[in-house]
Amino acid sequence: MVVVEVTAVAASEAVRARKEEALRRELEEMRERERASIDEAEAMRQVLSEEQIPDVMRRCMIDASELELGRRLGAGVFGEVWRATLNGTPVAVKKLHRNKLDEANLVAFRREFELQLSLHHPNLLLVIGGSWTLEDVNVCVVLELCEKGTLQVMATPPSSPFPGSPTPSPSHRLIMPPSFPL
Repeated sequence: MVVVEVTAVAASEAVRARKEEALRRELEEMRERERASIDEAEAMRQVLSEEQIPDVMRRCMIDASELELGRRLGAGVFGEVWRATLNGTPVAVKKLHRNKLDEANLVAFRREFELQLSLHHPNLLLVIGGSWTLEDVNVCVVLELCEKGTLQVMATPPSSPFPGSPTPSPSHRLIMPPSFPL
């Protein structure tokens, strides 16, 4: 009886160790895929390094470890928007596509981020901060989460026979900031 129990415990520990090793390898592969290439890193250094960004952007930087991405809310030509949490608070994360990590697109991203930081209005989503490092490809802006859904849903009158159709009425007007196209 003792021999069988010891063998079962050893087998269980061996299975757990193999699973942990597989997870460690998967995590390392994921980190490697997210590491910036030489060209991407150089473009980011030229535009988003601490020496290049204004003080207002430096003050609102968010460490990536404070963000936990959830489900993807939408995507466009320049990036994706993800539902996420920032230290437990629901937020939206606007993440630039990797194929847009060149100097021109990063300059446009930075300009939009600076502009959005200066805008404050009850009808605009609040920009909470930015998150990036010069080593990986996750260039993000962290925004207040719009719990009521997309602009299209908000702009559709409740009595519309076609939910989701963009037929705004005067009582459903929204003001949106100029934005980096997604």
